[in-house]
Amino acid sequence: MNTLSRPIALFALALIFAVVAVPVAAQNTRAALVIGNSAYASNALTNPVNDATDIAAALREQGFDVLLRTDADYAGMDAALADFQKALKGKDTALFYYAGHGVQADGENYLIPVKEDITSLAKAKSRGVPLADVLGRIKDAGVATALIFLDACRDNPFPGSSRSGTRGLAAIAAPRDVETLIAYATQPGDVAQDGAGRNGVFTAAVLKNLAAPGKTVAEVMTQVKADVKAATSGKQQPRVDDGLSKAFYFNDPALAAAKAQSASAKSTAELAALDAQVAALQAKINTTKDASAKQKLEVEQQRQQALQAAKRLEADNLAAEASRQAQLAAQAQQVSLQRQTAANEAAAKQNELGNLAATRRAELDKLATAAASDNPDVLIDTVERLDAVLKEVDGQYAAALAKSVASTNATWDVQVKAIDKEEADIVESDAEFATRQNQERATLEGKRQADLSQLKASAEAQRVAQTASIRAQFDSTLRTLQTKTWTLTGSAATLTVGTYDRNAKTWPFTVGSADATVPLTPVPLVAELGLANDPATAIRALDAAVKANALTAEVDWGLVRQADQKRYAVEVRGVRVRNLTSNAVVVQNTAVKRAAYFALGQWAKPILAVGTLVVNTKKGDGVAQVYVDGQVMGSTPLTVKLAEGSVKLEVRWTDNYGIPYKGSATLAAGQTTNVVADKPGIKLGDLGPAGGIVFYDKGNNSGGWRYLEAAPSDASAGIQWYNGSHIDVKTDTKIGSGKANTEAIIAAQGSGSYAAQLCYDLSTGGFNDWFLPSKDELNLLYTVLAKNGQGGFAKQWYWSSSQRDNYYAWLQLFAIGYQNVNAEGNESCVRAVRAF
Repeated sequence: MNTLSRPIALFALALIFAVVAVPVAAQNTRAALVIGNSAYASNALTNPVNDATDIAAALREQGFDVLLRTDADYAGMDAALADFQKALKGKDTALFYYAGHGVQADGENYLIPVKEDITSLAKAKSRGVPLADVLGRIKDAGVATALIFLDACRDNPFPGSSRSGTRGLAAIAAPRDVETLIAYATQPGDVAQDGAGRNGVFTAAVLKNLAAPGKTVAEVMTQVKADVKAATSGKQQPRVDDGLSKAFYFNDPALAAAKAQSASAKSTAELAALDAQVAALQAKINTTKDASAKQKLEVEQQRQQALQAAKRLEADNLAAEASRQAQLAAQAQQVSLQRQTAANEAAAKQNELGNLAATRRAELDKLATAAASDNPDVLIDTVERLDAVLKEVDGQYAAALAKSVASTNATWDVQVKAIDKEEADIVESDAEFATRQNQERATLEGKRQADLSQLKASAEAQRVAQTASIRAQFDSTLRTLQTKTWTLTGSAATLTVGTYDRNAKTWPFTVGSADATVPLTPVPLVAELGLANDPATAIRALDAAVKANALTAEVDWGLVRQADQKRYAVEVRGVRVRNLTSNAVVVQNTAVKRAAYFALGQWAKPILAVGTLVVNTKKGDGVAQVYVDGQVMGSTPLTVKLAEGSVKLEVRWTDNYGIPYKGSATLAAGQTTNVVADKPGIKLGDLGPAGGIVFYDKGNNSGGWRYLEAAPSDASAGIQWYNGSHIDVKTDTKIGSGKANTEAIIAAQGSGSYAAQLCYDLSTGGFNDWFLPSKDELNLLYTVLAKNGQGGFAKQWYWSSSQRDNYYAWLQLFAIGYQNVNAEGNESCVRAVRAF
C-alpha cells in the first residue's frame, strides 16, 4: 500500500467504525434473552430453534444486545437467566422470547427444558423453569420496560397422558414496578401451531412485522394477531396484555435518522479528505520536472479522482438517505406528539367519565337502599298472613256448616224412619204399599236436598260476606307481589366485561347478582355493535365507557307464588348493561327465567333454579361449536348448567359443512334436557354457511372442500379484470381451480381495484375465503343458479379468473349463457364464490 492510498483506507476504516458505533447507545439500553427448545426426548418440536435463531437476528438488527440459547437443559436455562440478569445492568428495556414446550400447573406457567424426563405436572413444577422466575429476575434488574413473548404452548409435552390441565399457558400478572407487555402465541388454555415452514405461525408473524419502521410494539402486535388469525382460519388467536404507558419502537425512526446522519457526516468528511489529497497531488504534479515521476503521479491522480467520484456519489446518496430518515423521524415525532395529545385528552375524558360513573353508581346505591321500603319480605309476610286468616275463617265456616248439615240430616232421617215404621192400609196390596212408601221417601229426599242447598248457600253467602275485605286485600297484595319488579343496581349487580372481538364487532358481558336473596346463574349478553346505525361511534363510545369503568349491570326480578308447592320462585325478568355517563343501555335481554326457589320461611335460603343442558351430534356428523343465546359454550359433546327457562341454541359445524343447527331448549330445575343437533345435507340451491347459494357438489371431501357457494350478491357491477398492466400468469379453467387462479393473479398483479382482488378481499357471512370463479365454475353459476332464477344475477357479462393469454380473459354472458374472451382492460360484473 503506497502512502497516498493508506489515508484513504484509514478513513474507510474509521467510517466503518463510525457507522457501526451509531446504535451503541441504543444497544446499551436494550437487552434480550432468546431461548428456543426443539430437541425434546419425546414429542420433539420442529421450529423453536429456527424461531429463536431468526428472532435473535432480527432483534440484533434493531439494536438489542442478544443472548441466544437453543436446546437448553435445566442448567442451561438457569445459567442463561443469570447471564441475562447481569446483561440487564444499566439497561432500560428487557426482552424475553421463548419458543418451545410450556405448561400451566395450578395457575403457574413452566417452561420445559430439553433432556428432562418430564411426564407429569408434578415433574413440570419441579424440573420446569417457572415463568415467575424470569419476571422476577427482570424486575430485580431494575429495568423500566419489559417485553415478554411466549410461543410456548405448541402441544401436550406429556406423551400418553391426558391433555386435561396441561393445554397452553395461563394468563399471568405482570410485575407492578415494571411497565410490561406480555404476548402469548394463543389464548390462555389453548394450543399454538408449530407451523409447516421454517417458523411457528406466531413467530413467523412477529418476524414479518417486527422491523416495520415507526410502528409501536402495540401496533406491531395488533398486526401479528391479525396475521396469525388469518393464517390459522381463526383457530389460533394470540393474546397481548399491554401494560405500557408510553410508546416503544423496535425500529425507532429517531435512531434510524441518527444512524443515517452519522453515516452521511462521515462520508462527507472522507470526501473532503479525498478532495484535499487530490488537490495536493495536483500541486505535486505541477512542480515535478521528471517525466517518469510525473507520469506515475498522473496515474495515481486518475485513481484518486475515480475514488473521489465514487465517494462523492456515496456521500450524495447518504446525504439523501439522511434527509429521508430525518423526515421520517420528524413525521414519527409528530405522530407521537399527536398520539400523546390524543392519549392525554382520552385520559382526561376517561377521568371525567370515571368521576361521572362513580357519582351515578353512588346514586344507584342510594336508590337501591330507598327501594328497600318496598320490601318483598313485607309483601310475602302479608300474603301469607292473609292466606292463613282466610284458611282459618274458611275452616270455621266449613266446621259450622258441617254441624248444620249433620243436624238437618238428622231431622230428615227421623221422618224417613217414620215412613219405614208405617204399616200397610187394609185396602193396599203389598205392591201398592211399597210404591206409596217409595214415593213418600222420594218426596222427603227432595225436600232434604232443597233444605241442604239453601243451608249451604246461606252459609257460603255469609262466609263470602265476612271474608270479602280480607280476600280483596289478599288478592291485591298477591297481585302487587307478583307484578312488582325490583331492580338490582349499583353494587348489588355484578358485571364482567369480556374481550371485544374486532372482526365480529361484538362485545360480550356477563351479568350476575351480589344479593344472596336473589341468586342468579350468570347471564351472558353480547353487544352486536356492527348492527348499530353508526358502528364506529358505538364501538368508540363503549370502549371509552369500559376504560372509564362507567358500565353497570342491572337485573330486573320479581316473585311468583307457587301455593301448591308451598314455595316462591325468584323470576329474572330482564338484565342489561348501562353506560352510566350517557344513561344509554348498551345491551339487554328481557327473556323471563326462573332464577331460584325458596320454601315458605326460607327466603334467606334460596335454591338455584338450574337445569342441565346436554348437546350432542349424530354419529358421523363431527364436532360442532354450541352457542346458547348467542354466546359460545364449548364443543360437542357438551354438558352445561344453565338457568331454568327457554334458551336459543345454535350448533355450528367446525368443518364448515352443513347449515348450522338452530333451535331452542327449555330447562327445568334439577332436570336434564337433551338435544341432538342434526347436520342437514346440502342440496344445490340451498343456503351455504356464508349465506350464499350452493351451486356445486363434487360428492366427496377431497382437497379440503366439497361444495362451491356463490356470494349472496355481486361484488361489482363493472370492474376491470386486471390492474392496468398485462401479466404472464398461468391460470386454469376447470372446476376447483378458481382459488389458485385468484391467488396467482394477485401475486402477479399486487394490490389494486380489479376483479380478483375484489373477490379476495370480500368478507361476508363471517367468511373471508372468497375467490373469483374459474371459467368452468362460472358456467356452473349460470347453469345451476341463473338459469333457474336464483342468485339475483344481472343479464350481463361476468368475469372468470381464467386467462386465454396475457391480454384476454374468459367471461360469460348471463343473459344467454354464451362464453367468450374479452380484453382484460374492459369492465364486467363480478360474483365471488368460496369452497367449503
